[in-house]
Amino acid sequence: MGPLVENGSEILIVINAYPYYINKFNIRRDLVVEISKKFSIPIVYVNMVGGLDEIVFDGQSFITNKFGQIIFKSKPFMEDISSINLKIDDIYRIEEKSYDTHWRENVVNALKLNLYDYYNKSNIFDGIVIGLSGGIDSAFTTYICAKALGAEKINAIMMPTRFTSQQSKDDAEQLCRNLNINYIIHPIDDLFKDYEKNLDQNLGKRDFDIADENLQARIRATILMYYSNKFNWLLVSTGNKSEIGVGYCTLYGDTNGGKNIPGDLLKGQIYDICEYINQEKEIVPRSIIERPPTAELRENQKDSDSLPPYEILDIVLEEIIKSGISNDFSHLQDKGIALETIQKVIRLYLNSEFKRRQLVQSVKVSESAFGIGRRYPVLKRLKL
Repeated sequence: MGPLVENGSEILIVINAYPYYINKFNIRRDLVVEISKKFSIPIVYVNMVGGLDEIVFDGQSFITNKFGQIIFKSKPFMEDISSINLKIDDIYRIEEKSYDTHWRENVVNALKLNLYDYYNKSNIFDGIVIGLSGGIDSAFTTYICAKALGAEKINAIMMPTRFTSQQSKDDAEQLCRNLNINYIIHPIDDLFKDYEKNLDQNLGKRDFDIADENLQARIRATILMYYSNKFNWLLVSTGNKSEIGVGYCTLYGDTNGGKNIPGDLLKGQIYDICEYINQEKEIVPRSIIERPPTAELRENQKDSDSLPPYEILDIVLEEIIKSGISNDFSHLQDKGIALETIQKVIRLYLNSEFKRRQLVQSVKVSESAFGIGRRYPVLKRLKL
């Protein structure tokens, strides 16, 4: 940079393709502002905008004056053409204003942009299909799809069994009314009973366990893929980062799809964003946000039967993803998280790598995401 200024450069134009993740604009801004101040030179920072596979380019191009003050910023997550008169020899500082936007708004826009470009640039689909459970992950995903592509393209399918509560059915229907999207009820309990009968005949009567729970998810996946093939709809999956991180998902079941929307968001982040979505008008039904999360694959099931509370799981999992399994977790114990809980999350994380290796593409919105650029061995040895 120094030689350019020494040789008479009066303005620097930086053309970049820098992917988005939460808080990335602030990091990018601080770096450019510091350089602009250091060399007393205006900088025009131009960033790419659009979705490419799991990556999002957020645009947010900006210009600094020679004092390192931002004098212009383009619109985030959309193409923007502007004409700016820049006085290179301006000797006056400006009254600065904040260009900050909330991380929740940015994440929503990033997910919408990525899905919009994925759907339209591929140019092979005639709609979207989502398995709607009445839970927060599928509700959030359905909202993003509707806002990205328009309500007329979205088809949400509720596939109840004997374990599906009336509350889940009511919440799913209300969400679809709020979004004005196509709502399909396709019961699968008769199919599930046929499977149970066939398996009993061939294996003998066995106790109901996780294999039977996962069978329901795989029946749903088959139905969803049928709709996808029959009507040329893109199947969008709904698994979040917390569940993917510990393998609380069914391979070839709820992990099926051509695109995953919330796969780089922790469960707690999804709750936060749904509160943001409901700021002006209730779109995600309040009961979806307030009910304890449940997969409803057996009687009275709760996620907390198998996992630590999400507010604890998210903290431990985020530490593992950022710092690795060999990190010193004593600071988490100092916060009151039991060593047994930390070890359980590590064990679940390691034992589920084979699932993550096979998962559908998720939109990257964090600095440390599963998928692109991340390789972790499926086979490893660790004693806890």
